[in-house]
Amino acid sequence: MTDLETAWDHGQPALEPKNEQAWHFLDSEIDQVLTSLRAPNPDKATEVKALNTLLTSLG
Repeated sequence: MTDLETAWDHGQPALEPKNEQAWHFLDSEIDQVLTSLRAPNPDKATEVKALNTLLTSLG
């Protein structure tokens, strides 16, 4: 996920202008995954839900 986060952030200048609404939508979903994985007390169900939501959007 750190690799995705880094690539996403570095790609923002090129990706966001192509479709700002889609970029912000996916950015929000990535943030949800990162938040769930980095939680002080991670919850597996929350992590799985966030990851599946992102995967569905990317599919």
